[in-house]
This record gives sequence, structure tokens and C-alpha cells, in this order.
Amino acid sequence: MKALWISPGFAADENDTTCIPVLQTLALAMKSIGIEIFIMTIDYPHHTDRYLWDNIPVKSNAFFKIKLLKWYNWYRAYQYGVRLQKEKHFDMVHSFWLGPAWLIGKAISKKHKIPHLTTSMGQDVLPSNRYRFLIQPEDLKNIITVSAYQAKVFFDTFHIKPLMTIEWGLNASELPGQNKGIRPIDILGCGSLIKLKNWKMWIEIVSALMDQDPNLNASLIGDGPDKNKLERQIRILQKQNRIKLLGALSRSEVFKLMADSKVLLHTSLYESYGLVMAEARAMGCSVVSTPVGIAVKICLTNAHKEGLIQLVKKCLSADEIIPAYEINSIHFTASQYKEVYSTKIELFKKETPG
Repeated sequence: MKALWISPGFAADENDTTCIPVLQTLALAMKSIGIEIFIMTIDYPHHTDRYLWDNIPVKSNAFFKIKLLKWYNWYRAYQYGVRLQKEKHFDMVHSFWLGPAWLIGKAISKKHKIPHLTTSMGQDVLPSNRYRFLIQPEDLKNIITVSAYQAKVFFDTFHIKPLMTIEWGLNASELPGQNKGIRPIDILGCGSLIKLKNWKMWIEIVSALMDQDPNLNASLIGDGPDKNKLERQIRILQKQNRIKLLGALSRSEVFKLMADSKVLLHTSLYESYGLVMAEARAMGCSVVSTPVGIAVKICLTNAHKEGLIQLVKKCLSADEIIPAYEINSIHFTASQYKEVYSTKIELFKKETPG
């Protein structure tokens, strides 16, 4: 079985562990169960080369970085995909995000009469998605969500259930062993420094807890456009010596810090899944979160600042029992996608004349 994947970006090489890591682990898992994948990107890496990533072929179509000219990247990606289909004879087109990659996948599917699936990866299920007005009722039957939370948001936006929900899984082989000893970091945060992640409230919560406990410390992993604003907030609260902004780190470094942390505090306004929460749980952290993504299934949650403060306090004092959880392996996720591929291919053959 052969599948053409279309994504805004993918790892530039084997050392690039931070570009959509879940797609990297899924690609390897799909390859391990016999799915032949070719990956096509439209925004990253910033070149137009064809290269191999862990022996999986990848073609970048990022001709232009300028926003006004990105349509040209999409058009060239479509042209390349059409030529590639004549060469490879893919059984399935699988796009990621309801955006340009979805549009390109739909066009290639229509041109070559092959089935098309889309995994909704994030905020693309929200009413703010500018592409949602291009989505036809038939398109909605081919969309996969990644959590029950995201599926509900999808229904609220489009008034139809997605094709199905396939949750992300973890690759146990890339996770180091849990730290059973001392965890020197009290509170950890991890994610892009953007407004959606609500780091302003994260800092307010951490600062309030530090006012109650002079020995408390916290670290925040990530980089992004809100970095300067957050640094200013920390200085105003006079916590610059106790809240460390660590910048962007490799996945291996992130896992090590998770293993050294007692609580991961996640204050995001929205998550489709929130892989960082599952990874932190796997590394033995207590996780306290707003009720988004997978949090409602595997974490302690509260929608309000005061409620989150109380939950973090209880976790730090070991007075709160974290509920049991079960996270799929990435190989189980891959097997679900393989099953969907097979079903869709057979249905498409029956429904498509010629």
C-alpha cells in the first residue's frame, strides 16, 4: 500500500526532532507495518529539494517564504503531486490540517481519482479557520480528529461528526526511563510561546504559588513571539531568579527535564490533543491542565486559575491522586490508520466508476 502525505512541514533531516514530532513517529510506525510513504511539504524545510529522511522520501515545495507568494508553493506542490502520482501510483492521499495541504490533497485526489483523507491537527476545526467555507459536505466525511475533545469542537463547527477519532500514541523507544529519585524542578511548562498557550496565566499561577512557598522553582521550555512579553511579566512580578525561561530544546532534553519535574502545568486555551501532556505523564510527572485535548482523559483539570492553583498545590504535597491513564503506542495509531486506508480504498473502488 502506497500513500502520499501532504503537510505544511516535516523534519529537514534526522537531527530535526522538533518539526511536528508526532508525524515523524507516525511515519516510522507506518513504514514498520508495510505502508510505503512519500511526504510532500509546502512551507518547511525552506528549500525545494527531494531528500531522504530515515529512508522515507520527502519533497519540499517551499519556493517562497513571503506570505503573499505562498500560493505559488501550493500550486507547484500540486503540479509535483500530479506528476508523482503518475510515477508512484499511490493508493491514498493523506493530508494534515484543514488548510492548504488539504486543498492540494483534494485536488490531486480529484485529478487522479484516488481516495483522500485529512487529519485535523489543531485549530483548523475552529470557526476561525478561513478555509472552512471551501469545505463541502462530502469532504467532512473524510476527516479524522485526534481526540474526543477535538471531535466535539469539530461537531460544534461543522454540525457533523468526523469520520472517526484516532488518538496519537507514544513511541516508547524514544522515552528514557522514569526518574524514581529526587525531582529538582517543582513546576514545568512546555510549548510554543504564543497567546493560545496562555502562558500569562501560567506565570500568574506559578507566581502565586511562589508567594506561598519561598522554595518553589519553575522552568518554562519553548520559544516564540510572546517571549519578550513573558520576560517582562516575570520581571514585574520579581520572579526572574525563580522562573527560568529555557528556550527551545531538543526532544531528548525535554524528556530529561520532564523526568526531573514534579508537575507539568498546562494552561492552554485550546489543544487538539496535547502530546506534551501524555509525554509528561509517561515520564512520571503529575499533570495539571485546563480541560483541553487529551487532558480531560489523563490529567487533573480545571478551567479557572484558582482551581489550577489548588490542584498544583495538592500535587506538590502528594495529597492528590493522579487518575490512572492509558496512552496508545504509536504502532497502535499506525495500525488504525492502515485499517482506515484499506477501508477507504475498497469503498472508493466500489463507488468510483472506471
